[in-house]
Amino acid sequence: MLRKIFDLDNGFMRGLSRSTDLIVLNVLFLVCSLLVVTFGASLSALYSMTLKMVRNEEDYTVRGFFKAFRENLKQGMIFGVAVLVILATVILNIKLIGDINTGIALGIKIICFAISIWLFLMALYVFPIIARFRMKLGAIYKNAFLICVTNFKKTLILLAMYIPVFFLMFYSEITMYLLLSICIVCGFAVMAYCQSFVLRRGF
Repeated sequence: MLRKIFDLDNGFMRGLSRSTDLIVLNVLFLVCSLLVVTFGASLSALYSMTLKMVRNEEDYTVRGFFKAFRENLKQGMIFGVAVLVILATVILNIKLIGDINTGIALGIKIICFAISIWLFLMALYVFPIIARFRMKLGAIYKNAFLICVTNFKKTLILLAMYIPVFFLMFYSEITMYLLLSICIVCGFAVMAYCQSFVLRRGF
């Protein structure tokens, strides 16, 4: 009985091993994102590892992450910084407008909202593409846009995965802290892992 429980090939041990790998990946992602500008490279490295996991292309977790981080550093940083700058600009514009209810203010709010959605949709595919393929910057953006538009069902599934996240974030202060705790322990890696099951067919 004990031999079966601790057999490395049984489902329990494989699940425990995978859970441990995801926790380690989450820590590596958070640590490598501390400089902020390396957020994109860190996220690409995270997707690189989770895409390998779902395709059973096993690799040493720590060594594989840092290898992917180094390989994706330049492109990941460029797209990561671009996303953060655009997002910061959108948030700043919304805060500056505040409760102004003029037609121009409403138009700016709509534009900011549209940019936020576009940014989120592109981010769903840009970083997995960086993780999996070697392309020029323009080709990465072009392919992310084409995949988003032509695989709308896949895009909707990826978006639906964030529904529990937004629920926990905005439902109450308690659920927001619960979400923060999950993110610190394993949340980012688990999300990337779940998304990788959806992405693996095209990646």
